Amino acid sequence: MGLDWLVDAKVKEGREAEHGKLVEELALLQQRHETLWGAWLVETGKERSYATAQEYREEDESKEILAELEVLTVKKDDCLISPMETLGAPRVGYDAPATEYATKEWTEAQEQFKKMHPQQRAYWDRPLEEYLKDIHGYYVPQLVKSNGLGRVTGIADVGSESFRGKVLSWAEHIIGEEMVNEAYSDHEADALVDYAERLRDRAAAYAEEKDLKWVVTARQDLSDEEFNTKLGDNEDLWNLLYCFDAADWAEFWGSNGHSMHAWY
Repeated sequence: MGLDWLVDAKVKEGREAEHGKLVEELALLQQRHETLWGAWLVETGKERSYATAQEYREEDESKEILAELEVLTVKKDDCLISPMETLGAPRVGYDAPATEYATKEWTEAQEQFKKMHPQQRAYWDRPLEEYLKDIHGYYVPQLVKSNGLGRVTGIADVGSESFRGKVLSWAEHIIGEEMVNEAYSDHEADALVDYAERLRDRAAAYAEEKDLKWVVTARQDLSDEEFNTKLGDNEDLWNLLYCFDAADWAEFWGSNGHSMHAWY
């Protein structure tokens, strides 16, 4: 079973009540939309499917609710601080380094254009100005150095601010079955900090027992060449390192007031 740790946005201080009310209103409105769709299906004699859902969205009553949902969603999101905001990631069109990064990405894509798959070509075959307009406001976490960026991430549908929690299942002999199982549970911010501390303590105890204390600070103390040479293909060393990586990640987000959703 896979496992990715995803970061939840946090509510801005002083706007908790407003956010809670909006969440309730959205839930009620979504339920109303679902009920009306069900009634429409009965009235028209059509089957419940993706196609009929899209068809219903063109009905006036559906359009009215969807418009209201969009307004409420914008208001709800305004109550939140996103993970990228906490990371301080620059944005394309707002911050020069991010715009320069995107420009370089486009330039490199043009150089590789002939080697691309047709679907890739369709995406990159446009002027730079059009590309920058399309991604205006996008965050560029690649320009950030932070423990909040997962040193190990999943392969699809997750952001760079996520962490591949699955790696802890390979370290059961280091942290114990209970902590591995706990990795599959959602954690509020305070609980995430507590988990990080216990995770680090278990890993540190194992490192001391096996005379591997150097692993604790290997990422900081060793050059890339030394790092790769010393860890090599030793799975136990990598699993121990991932425990410290996971602890750093969990501590960062928990101490910054963000909760974690365990997605599997």
